[in-house]
Amino acid sequence: MSSLFLKPRGLLFRIIFRMESKSDAELLALCGAGEAAAHGEVLRRYGGRIYGYLLRLAENPADAEDLAQETFIKAFSRLETYD
Repeated sequence: MSSLFLKPRGLLFRIIFRMESKSDAELLALCGAGEAAAHGEVLRRYGGRIYGYLLRLAENPADAEDLAQETFIKAFSRLETYD
């Protein structure tokens, strides 16, 4: 393997680790600023919980996935109203 291949993976690890140490409020501020890694961290932290809740309501995995996606789309599009 070349060192060029290893460098981006190291950078990705540092970005992910940096996001894991952020509080929810900090993550939402970064999301509002358009930071893609922050969006990913919010999804990683809360995606499973949201999906599980919606699966219990919808009783259908495909519907729960669609609802979870719509939930995050709506939440990310309305970050400026977060208090």
